[in-house]
Amino acid sequence: MTKVALLAESGDPRRGGAERAIRATAKALHRLGVEVELHVPSDRAGPALEGPTLVPLPMKPLPRATRARHLAYALAAAAEGATRIACGKLLDAELIWSHSGVHACARDAQSRAGRSAFHAAVAVGLRQLRPVEWTFGGIEREQARACREGSARYLALSERVAADAREVLELEPAAVLPNGVDPERFAPPTAEARREAQRALAARTGAPEGAPLALFAATSPRLKGLDAAFAALQQVEGLHLALVGAQVSAPAALAERVHTLGFVDDMPALYRGASFLLHPSRYDPCSLVVLEALASGLGVVTTRADGAAQFVTAERGAVVDCAEDHAALVEACTRLCDPAQAAAAQTAAAGFCRGWDQVARELMEHVGA
Repeated sequence: MTKVALLAESGDPRRGGAERAIRATAKALHRLGVEVELHVPSDRAGPALEGPTLVPLPMKPLPRATRARHLAYALAAAAEGATRIACGKLLDAELIWSHSGVHACARDAQSRAGRSAFHAAVAVGLRQLRPVEWTFGGIEREQARACREGSARYLALSERVAADAREVLELEPAAVLPNGVDPERFAPPTAEARREAQRALAARTGAPEGAPLALFAATSPRLKGLDAAFAALQQVEGLHLALVGAQVSAPAALAERVHTLGFVDDMPALYRGASFLLHPSRYDPCSLVVLEALASGLGVVTTRADGAAQFVTAERGAVVDCAEDHAALVEACTRLCDPAQAAAAQTAAAGFCRGWDQVARELMEHVGA
């Protein structure tokens, strides 16, 4: 039996989409009959896994840079005897499939997010001075060198990440292998189920029944463009916003149209009840939120900075150049506030289906290749 070890810097799904995606891949590999282990640091292991073997690496408190360098080698050493797949900034693996994308791009996007040109330049410069950033950059360069020398192969999580790898790492990916979704949990509702979900979400948020209601979901609101969403909302009359994730106060002028739900466990119900997903991200290797919305039959407005945008056609919503393109965001939101246009986008989105089993099969094509 083929044995595969997924190496990840965190396995706790509460920390974000990358962790959820890695755990879902592990389960899908197990369903294929693969002997699979998920190697993670013990302090970020998350709950037990049904099927795959969760292997926590004992960790002591360490400075961030020291911790990063330790994990880069220790996780691979613990997984000897298996085909090792590095799902982050980790070394000594046969496959590099980073769920955080290209670190330099993510780092600069996080530094620039929502800042003026001057303050963005200062933030980028200051962040580059941190020892942990030197460590992450060094690990990424070592990964790229291993791929160029033939001891590892690079799988890009999206066409966006592939382009970043070519430009920043001077590396041609062996393949593009995007995330997937759980097709049983995220599936298009019937017309009656959608109407019921819309009524329920209106009651839950306090938005007027029948009013257009966009959905925004993120744990890093500034990076995912919440300020851009607020700016668009101010110019789209009658549009309401259901805000999921980190608690953020809306501008006073929008207080009656922004409805904060916090962290929730019933995202499928929100996808069924919303008019469209508004996700003007400044960096996303391959957003699970976008893929889940599409699979749920929900139109999406996002940016080219999101790797999942490769699945958002004009019929399924809109892809604008960047979060700062306010005119394009306003135009896209205005269009999807029209019930007929929203319904057309929902119908088109329902054609998206990329399950985790498909992701696992594609990944196995590169194991031992």
